[in-house]
Amino acid sequence: MFDDLAPPQLPALTTHGCSLDKIRTGTYGINIRTYLYGYWMEIFMSSSFLHEITTKHFSALASAREPAIFASRIAAPLSLGIMAGFFFAFSNPVMMAFQQLDADVFIPAFNGINISVRNGLFFIAFFLPLAMLSSAALVDRSNRLLWVVALIIYTVVVIQTRMVNVPINEFFKTVSTEIPQDWQELRNRWALSNTIRALLTTIAFAIALFSATRNTGRHKPS
Repeated sequence: MFDDLAPPQLPALTTHGCSLDKIRTGTYGINIRTYLYGYWMEIFMSSSFLHEITTKHFSALASAREPAIFASRIAAPLSLGIMAGFFFAFSNPVMMAFQQLDADVFIPAFNGINISVRNGLFFIAFFLPLAMLSSAALVDRSNRLLWVVALIIYTVVVIQTRMVNVPINEFFKTVSTEIPQDWQELRNRWALSNTIRALLTTIAFAIALFSATRNTGRHKPS
């Protein structure tokens, strides 16, 4: 297969009366061997044999990405759906029921829920969408922009929780016997913030679900 790739003929080497044998065993001979070695290696690297091996290996690497993409497309929307349902349940019916309670009943009930919700399982569920969306954005290149948008939206939810809901939770924990005059305003502010969290998380869930089911026109490598 290499008949037409024979190396070019080297000119006869006669320098200062030296024989060809001396040149081959000297510095010039080392350069010639290096040249021939590089020449044949270049031919080998461009051969169809190496091309076939390279193609197969890169196809295997591309196929190895498919399970990660598949897992991310399931885990990311699922984690967002769990949190969207959690926030929605607080807005309807929990906070709607709390609107009917007096302060001496609302504050202990509200504190009881916030104390019980602080557990390991909730923290995993709360922060899991950040990890799943980041993973999806890394491995699913065809939908990366959509995953990033969903990630940004849920990041806003996390920041909002830290800036609005958590301070109100901490304030109500300090209330013992003396009920603050603005307790209803704080309750309503918390409820509004939670409704916004539910809406934003639902939007992020819809984007993630669209990303997971979107037909990008890509075909699995054979």
